[in-house]
Amino acid sequence: MENGKKKVLIIDDEGDLVRLLVLRLQKFGFLVDVALDGEQGLEQTKSFKPDLILLDVALPRMGGWEVCQKLKTDAATKKIPIIVITAKPIKNLETKARDFGVNRILTKPFDSVELVQTIKSLT
Repeated sequence: MENGKKKVLIIDDEGDLVRLLVLRLQKFGFLVDVALDGEQGLEQTKSFKPDLILLDVALPRMGGWEVCQKLKTDAATKKIPIIVITAKPIKNLETKARDFGVNRILTKPFDSVELVQTIKSLT
């Protein structure tokens, strides 16, 4: 947390969605950083030290599930809440998400008010 602001890392390669998320989250007072692939996401997690991660599962260079697994098995990052954002139906992902330690799943497109409420409830 910097200056009382919660830090959110977005790991997603959909440029338009990322730009919208950054604007929306900044409007609600969050500090936001972005990684466009899985490997960059792991690096950004170490340097940015987010309070929460928004993670897409379909990513280049390293898939979101692998990113999640690495984060949840590292003592320095395992307690960071993760919200998976995906275009896939939630029904098919609930068990996998639970196994990987994901806190919530939101299906794209999602309501930005719901997203902000979910982030606030986890940070």
